[in-house]
Amino acid sequence: MTQADAAWKQQAAELDDLKVRIGYEVRAALLDLKAVDQELKTAQSRVSSPTSSFTQATDRFKAGVASNLEVVDAQEAVATATDSRISTLYAFTPPTPRSPARSGVAEGQTLRLVGEQ
Repeated sequence: MTQADAAWKQQAAELDDLKVRIGYEVRAALLDLKAVDQELKTAQSRVSSPTSSFTQATDRFKAGVASNLEVVDAQEAVATATDSRISTLYAFTPPTPRSPARSGVAEGQTLRLVGEQ
């Protein structure tokens, strides 16, 4: 086996490894997005119920059937649910450059391999 054949086989093996890692990174990113989407849907559903209760409490207060305490309690529930939703939105932070799994390592290696051929 010549040195060129050995180098070619080495690069082919590195390319295969890179393909596997890229596939893994893509699948991991998709799973992360699905999880965040589900968390956001859950947080949004937690806002809907208190908002409805607030509307009902306001209507009851306007009709003179309830006190302003019921309205204030409903406002607090809406605020708490909204804060929870905002926290969920901020919980998903984009990957940082320090994250090796999502820092473009595979991209850099692809360019290196393609550039060497």
